[in-house]
Amino acid sequence: MTLNDIFSEMLVASASGDHANTATEATQITTSEQNSSEASLKMELIKKEFEAYFSNWKIELPDKNLNDRLNGYLNKSGWLIQYCFGIENGMEYLDFYASHRMTNDRHIRIYENGETEGLPSYWESFVVDSDGQGKKKYEENNKKVTKMLIEKGFDKFTINMALQSGMLEE
Repeated sequence: MTLNDIFSEMLVASASGDHANTATEATQITTSEQNSSEASLKMELIKKEFEAYFSNWKIELPDKNLNDRLNGYLNKSGWLIQYCFGIENGMEYLDFYASHRMTNDRHIRIYENGETEGLPSYWESFVVDSDGQGKKKYEENNKKVTKMLIEKGFDKFTINMALQSGMLEE
């Protein structure tokens, strides 16, 4: 039985004055609870993968942000972690960009099924070559990453991120 079927039955019952349609109401509640349960399971896998990634620092996403798909950031244990939620090809995901002054940046997508995908992040350095292609590729990559982060609403930048992005150029 689809939600449209349930809604149609409710309209018919309402029009006829029959308010004792408990089977339809039970089906509706069960469907609603099932959708809620599936949504919670999706976020649970994302939460577990994120927390496993940052387990050494005991960094966790706030439950409210997970449940309500609220974008945000964390600044903990030297990490600046910005995150946002989205849907791609019918699958929910969490994207995060994590920066720490003692290591390289990470830009990762965690899908609802727990699979992860590496996304472009800032390059820390480039090879100096005679034709300048190394520096050119470095600048192109980092400008592309900056644009991507801003489009996601990630507006917090560490000094290293600002330097790598070219924001502080003359």
